[in-house]
Amino acid sequence: MTFISGRNVHGFAGFHSLPRRLGLWVVFDDQYDDARILLTQKNHKPARVISREEMASMEAEVEASFAGATNALFDWVMTILACGLLLCLAGYVVYGVLNAT
Repeated sequence: MTFISGRNVHGFAGFHSLPRRLGLWVVFDDQYDDARILLTQKNHKPARVISREEMASMEAEVEASFAGATNALFDWVMTILACGLLLCLAGYVVYGVLNAT
C-alpha cells in the first residue's frame, strides 16, 4: 500500500464534518499509474477498482495476521517472564541452601 497524495478538503461542498485532509492510496501495483493520472484529471476512470469483496478479504487477512502476531508477542513475553521467575526462584533456593550450612 502506497500513499500517493493528499488534498485539503476542509469546507469542501459546504460540509464541515469531513476530514481535513483526504488521501489517495494505492493498494495494488497496477493502480499506481491510474492514481497519478487521477490527481491531474478528475474525470479519469481507473482501470482497476477494488471491489467490496476484495476489500473485505484483505481486511480479514490483516485482522488474522494481526491476531497471530499479537498471540506470538504474548507467548514471547510470557516465556521471558516465566524464565525470569524460574531464575529468581533458583537463586532464592541456592541462597537458602548456601546460608543453611
